Amino acid sequence: MLKTGFTELKVILEEARSYRLGIYKRLQNQSGSLRDIIIDYSTLAYYEKGVRLKIDIFKLLEILSAGATRAAVFVCDSISPTSSKGTFASALREQDIFPILLPLKHDKQRGIDYCIETLLLDTSSTDVQEVLLLSKDGEHFGAPLHHVRQHRLHTLLGKLPQAPEPLIDAADEIIDLKDIMLRTCLR
Repeated sequence: MLKTGFTELKVILEEARSYRLGIYKRLQNQSGSLRDIIIDYSTLAYYEKGVRLKIDIFKLLEILSAGATRAAVFVCDSISPTSSKGTFASALREQDIFPILLPLKHDKQRGIDYCIETLLLDTSSTDVQEVLLLSKDGEHFGAPLHHVRQHRLHTLLGKLPQAPEPLIDAADEIIDLKDIMLRTCLR
């Protein structure tokens, strides 16, 4: 189980933040899915086959510690979901977190909301409690998220009644990597 690893990570990250240092740590779970991990302040960067994913680990820990048994993690990347075996996505699955790789590079013309809607249609039957949208390699998405609205997500998932308010307060603001770009409770 990854919870032991995440607990250890949390302690390490808190120490790293206190000393303002980046710490390198090698952790493995029982199956060895979680391998080389670079810890840089409050960000976890996972390296696998040249792909670098930067995750706000504290937000992930917050969800796990709150008792959420299932979460969806949308990772902005162009790699195929079928090639995720042995990667960070595989490690997330073992913790009962549902990862989805968001192929933005293939759908930039249609927009990020199109990508999210397409993916949510494929996962509408899963027992998802949290939705996270994370950036790749420290980059911004390069486009505002004001097209992504709460009522569209809720309608697709059939979990909550429609609400016209946007998910983010500053609709035209591009959210920084260290902030969760999209988060809503779906129950």
